[in-house]
Amino acid sequence: MSQIFNAYEIFKISIQIEKNGKDFYSAAAEKTRDEQFKKLFSELADWESKHIILFENFRDHLYTEVKFEDVFDPDNLVHLYLKSVADSTVFVKENDIKNTVSECKSIIEILEKALEFEKDSVVFYSSMKSIVPDDLGKAEIDKLIQEELFHVGQLTKEIKGLK
Repeated sequence: MSQIFNAYEIFKISIQIEKNGKDFYSAAAEKTRDEQFKKLFSELADWESKHIILFENFRDHLYTEVKFEDVFDPDNLVHLYLKSVADSTVFVKENDIKNTVSECKSIIEILEKALEFEKDSVVFYSSMKSIVPDDLGKAEIDKLIQEELFHVGQLTKEIKGLK
């Protein structure tokens, strides 16, 4: 069965991705002993928390036609599928986050891993945008992409400052 995605579903995925990102940065803050980087990772986790709220707001303010799915889904399988996509596509699976952070041997490695995840999210959202029909909120996905591009820029700046 072919599935047509709409912006509402993409925002649901994006919220899970942001939750994973928040957990990643929180784990990084816990790992580091350096107060400067503990503060940085805490701020990055806060960014993700704010994005969760922002993306929920974007999702909730989509026009009615985009919000409602025509798919009969009494077992909530679409939601489970979307969570699975979010968990396995960008950042890391929820239960692997601490392991991913602990495998990083330096602050730069953590930042580079985060940069990789943020770039992946831009690619993911751009790809998903290409399969969302115009009348199902395609233009709204640009808001996600812009927010993630800001993260890419911030992380790139931090990494360059350390090298």
